[in-house]
Amino acid sequence: MKRVLSVFLSVAMLLCLPVTTFASEVEESQPSACTVHTLDELKAALAAAADGDSIAIADCIEISDETVSSDKVVKIVRSNGFTGNMFALGSNGGLSGLTIEDMTADFVNTVTVAVDTENAVIERCSFSGSSANLVMFIVACSNATIVDSSFQTNGGLALSVPVPAAAVTVRNCTITDFTLPDGESVIANNGNLTLEQSKVYGNTGGIVNSGTLTVRASEIHGNGNSDITSRGQLNLAESSGDRLLYNAATGEQLSLPLSEYTDTATLLFLTEQEAADRFKPAPEPTPEPEPTPAPTPTPDDSDNDDDDTPPVSRPSRPSRPAASKPKPTPAPALVCGNAVIDLSRSVVLQGYGDGLLHLEDSLTRAQMATILYRLLDEKSIAEYEAAEAAFTDVPADMWCSRYVSTIAKAGIVAGVGNGCFYPNDKLTWAQILTVLSRFTEPKACALQHIQYDGWAVEAVQTAVALGWIEDSADFAPNAIVSRGDFMQLVNGVLTLYRAV
Repeated sequence: MKRVLSVFLSVAMLLCLPVTTFASEVEESQPSACTVHTLDELKAALAAAADGDSIAIADCIEISDETVSSDKVVKIVRSNGFTGNMFALGSNGGLSGLTIEDMTADFVNTVTVAVDTENAVIERCSFSGSSANLVMFIVACSNATIVDSSFQTNGGLALSVPVPAAAVTVRNCTITDFTLPDGESVIANNGNLTLEQSKVYGNTGGIVNSGTLTVRASEIHGNGNSDITSRGQLNLAESSGDRLLYNAATGEQLSLPLSEYTDTATLLFLTEQEAADRFKPAPEPTPEPEPTPAPTPTPDDSDNDDDDTPPVSRPSRPSRPAASKPKPTPAPALVCGNAVIDLSRSVVLQGYGDGLLHLEDSLTRAQMATILYRLLDEKSIAEYEAAEAAFTDVPADMWCSRYVSTIAKAGIVAGVGNGCFYPNDKLTWAQILTVLSRFTEPKACALQHIQYDGWAVEAVQTAVALGWIEDSADFAPNAIVSRGDFMQLVNGVLTLYRAV
């Protein structure tokens, strides 16, 4: 229940004042911490705080038509147990000069720019977290400007632009030291993102673009195997510094500037020496020397049966299976026809228009198609990408048409008959295991605990045999899959195959 600022304000402010302790006859000031639930409480706490104090956010602070600012070094943190948005910005809402540390929960958003927002501004703010937590610092679902800010040390995204209509400008910002799940990036853009005079470097992944990305006078380099992965449109100005642009898959150098570049590609900014080292041909294998034949032993023609020379040792084969259960050994690749899943990628949900992940919500067929499309490698997308509608109920102008048509053309999904796909239908475990099992050979497995002999029994047996799911009596093939369960399932499968 939200608190209100009333006659208790003076008491609350006292709690925010520094506390003095004494140890070994030396006076030491300890930074204070107070908890706030409303915008008024936050502004009062900032006004009363001293440098070095902390303020804990315990409920979403909604800001419209004003800017919350501070010139003090006051740390804004998340209250223990609070997993909602720390800040929600509406039209003309802003944050300025805040030091924000968000590192106590997974799958949470720090700042969300609400849908239909105009002129949200984040300026002179510092965001930091922990590489152990998957946090999205800013989820911009509408128009926003982010300037003179820094983002560092996180296990999630610095910025997500999930809504195609959103227009976001990032200017004079630095994003560095992010440690992300394999294949993920510090910026995910589905809208219209402009990056100016900014630095994105030293992260395990750079920018993934499925919308329109414009980059000017910025440094993007040293972000693992991908500085920019684009499946949308790119507008890149000339590179700053001594780095050139290369296609990570082919080693081809691309001429800058690029205008309305729409090829699906993974790009890297490299110096000439870095490019030479990365793309140099693999050395020819050194031929193994011919083995020296062993001398032929002289046969012993004696009839002496008392020869005590030990016999030649040969490897022995166990006469019965080992007592321990063998570890599942999946195939080295996930392939459906010529469509290949890029094992370096992972599923990270980008959330809905409100910026929340909705992990407990049911997974729809359209969402599944979108995620599988984004897991395919570039060669597969280039071969199968289709702009035309594949199903009568997924028209070409529908948001998911590109993804559904591509995976349908690749043979990953086949629809439900009568030319329909039913994009908004919810998926069951049996259905999703059937789709995933198309990327591997079927495996027979005697189910000990799962009581099921329905139409998808082969897919369920394959999933158990390969270690994707447990042979548990609690498993219900006809149950609806949640978004969180699907993410956990697919990322678990990808982890198994990476280990081979």
